[in-house]
Amino acid sequence: MPTRPGRILATGIELPTSFELSMEIELTTMPDPGWTEMLRFTTTVNFCCNWGDRLFAIEFNGPQIVPIKTQPSNTQVYFIGPALEVGQPAIVRCVVSPTLLDLYIDGHLVQSDVHPSDSRYEMS
Repeated sequence: MPTRPGRILATGIELPTSFELSMEIELTTMPDPGWTEMLRFTTTVNFCCNWGDRLFAIEFNGPQIVPIKTQPSNTQVYFIGPALEVGQPAIVRCVVSPTLLDLYIDGHLVQSDVHPSDSRYEMS
């Protein structure tokens, strides 16, 4: 399903503290240099930068995929993943928990970040 700016896919979803998200992504054009947000789970209508504004997101920094998770302490856990190629579909899978953020591309673990848990971590 092609995306467009501001498109809301669903409302009223409660994310558990641990979840997996998989999707096929095919870039039809090269993303602009800098940051481009593709998908965001939020509990507010704000873009940034308080707890709930961006619980989990998938962004691009140019062609490089970037999963982002925000902790209740308002610290962000993220890393810059590999570049995706225009016209080449990729299966992207993110595994998220209070202490983990993993990124898989086409079934291969490409990045893992283990971090301390924030005891207040709640995504509902």
